[in-house]
Amino acid sequence: MASTKELRTRIKSIANTAKITGAMQMIAASKLRKAQNSAEDFNLFSNGYDEIKNSVLGSADFDLLSEISPLFTLNSNNISDGKTLYVLLSSNRGLAGPLFGNLVKLFESDNTNISDKNFITVGKKIEKYILSRNYNLIKNYEMKDDFNSNEIEELSNLVIDEFVTHNYSSVKLIYTHFKSVANQKAQIVNLLPFKDNMSDSDLQGSHIFEPNQLELILDFAPKFIFTMIYGAILDSLASEHAARMVAMQNATDNANELVDDLTLDLNKARQESITSELLDLVGGMTAIEGK
Repeated sequence: MASTKELRTRIKSIANTAKITGAMQMIAASKLRKAQNSAEDFNLFSNGYDEIKNSVLGSADFDLLSEISPLFTLNSNNISDGKTLYVLLSSNRGLAGPLFGNLVKLFESDNTNISDKNFITVGKKIEKYILSRNYNLIKNYEMKDDFNSNEIEELSNLVIDEFVTHNYSSVKLIYTHFKSVANQKAQIVNLLPFKDNMSDSDLQGSHIFEPNQLELILDFAPKFIFTMIYGAILDSLASEHAARMVAMQNATDNANELVDDLTLDLNKARQESITSELLDLVGGMTAIEGK
């Protein structure tokens, strides 16, 4: 068994660690409250926006749209096969449990058959991951708690410009979807191109368009990309804070349990030391009395 001095040093060190993880837990909890409200409110808006998209595009002529805009296509015969642009969203920092690992695992499972990959990243961790594997990184943005609409618009415009200019077969958005404080799941969204994959249930009825349906759709499409990216960023932020809060709570609980176990070992070591000293004292007294 370790000496009482070593045990006291370990207890002090672990207790200090528990204070740090406890403080990080409280910081993550305070940030989570705002991020969760923003993500949930935006998801309500995004769901309604998605219904509008399905309704408007349900009666669209995709053959005509594909001739007018490269954002719409029924097939990829004129686009180089396998050329995909990934938009990856992660946190800037770690200490968030399996959050980043699950994101990377999903990405790796999706890109095995891709011959030509290019990347736009948001977050320092995913940037380091992409650069460490010598992938072609077009641009990285820092993940922030206070993204504004101008920054999101810059990112969405970059995605659209890259898709149009370099004739990608697809643009995929990979991020962590916030379901609850205890449940965050990495997922893939096929961002571009817009495809004619509406089912009959997606059609919301006939519409009268004024002045022109095509003009409305062409104006609507970039705004939908903006909406999808904005919602994914808010989801990623809420997922990060939730995962870090849970991870730090678990770390604090484990540290406190370890302190309790070490304190018990310390008490046992002290008792053994006291017992040993008493035995020495009794032995000495017995020796003196025997003379």
